[in-house]
This record gives sequence, structure tokens and C-alpha cells, in this order.
Amino acid sequence: MPFPDRWTPESTRLRYHAQQTAFAYIVAKRLEVKGGNSLTSTPAVEIVRPDHLNSCIEGGYGMRKLLLAAVLIAVPCAAQLDGTGVGIIIGEPTGLCLKHWLSGSSAVTLGAAWTFEGDGNLFLHGDYTLHSFGIFHDQDLRNVVFYYGLGGRLGFREKDGGDDETVVGIRIPLGLMLPVGGAPVDIFAEVVPVMDVIPGTDLGFNGGVGARIFF
Repeated sequence: MPFPDRWTPESTRLRYHAQQTAFAYIVAKRLEVKGGNSLTSTPAVEIVRPDHLNSCIEGGYGMRKLLLAAVLIAVPCAAQLDGTGVGIIIGEPTGLCLKHWLSGSSAVTLGAAWTFEGDGNLFLHGDYTLHSFGIFHDQDLRNVVFYYGLGGRLGFREKDGGDDETVVGIRIPLGLMLPVGGAPVDIFAEVVPVMDVIPGTDLGFNGGVGARIFF
């Protein structure tokens, strides 16, 4: 959610700091209310430093204006950390995806996608994922979220003889997610080691990039 450098000269420094502080505060409170692992436990200062708030207050950016900034700017970004999002993923496989937040740090993701292996096959998958906030200290990357989890996949493919067979496997999704500032949208990239167990054992990788809009 940070502004580009050309938007953050000294004349807009206070607005920038207020925006970042309000965003961290709103998200932390939202997650605390939902009963999940809040940003403060992972911790919130990794997303926005405490000196941001001090700068706002010392510079005359009062609490009323800070609250207004939270309402007008931070809330749209917090939407990606709640509710249900639908979107697309492009890669291997390519198709539709859905994400539903269960708590402040956990979510379920579902997908229906087409793989280009062989003659092309339909795969359905579902994952349970956990999210780690504030893993990057760099200011340009502090809103990036790391996620990991465990899931399964169910595929339907045509064998060489023309008969259909069912594929069942295990997935381990590893990815990075970035909430888009000012819109209920996130973008993500992931790599997924896969081990099929039916009809036989087979190791492989899935992966792709995508985007979701949240409701």
C-alpha cells in the first residue's frame, strides 16, 4: 500500500506515515476480534514501525485525522484479510480459484483448473493454509505475506488406451501474497510440490500466479 517515491516527498510524509499506521492498527484489531493470531503476535511492528505514529503526532497529524485516514484508506486493504475471494490462477494448472478466510491467519483455498500435462486433464484441489505477516523488513516489501499449507488434489485424465483414470495426490502450497492498496484485491504467486498416490506414486510440481477479488 505504500505510495511511489514521487508521491512521498517531505510535504506528504505525514500522510504516508498515517496511512501505514492506520492500516496496521485496523488489521490488528480486526484479527483480534476474529479470535485468530493477530498481527501483534507476529508482530505488527514488522509491518509499520512505531516511529510512524510518533511522526504523525509530533507533526500535528492528530488522532481525529489519523482515525479518518484509517476509515478512508486502510479499511479497503484489510478486506483482503477477511471474507471470501474469487479469481484466477495462471500456470500449471490454469483455472479458477477461491479463498475463504477462517481466522486472522488461516484460510481454505479451492481450485478447479486445467493442466497441460499429456492431453490435458481437469484437476480439483483444496488447501488449508497459514499466513505469516511482516516477514520482510524492507519498506517496499513489508505488506507481502508468506503462506504455506497442506492440501489434496483430485484429477481426471485419459490414459493412452482411451480409458479414464482418477488421480489422487497431496499438495504442499508455498506462496507469497500482496494485498492491493485501495481495492479488495490481492495478487499471489505460489510453488506447490505434489505427490500423487493413486493410481501410483508420482512426484511433481505445480505453480502459477493469480489474483482474487474479495467480497
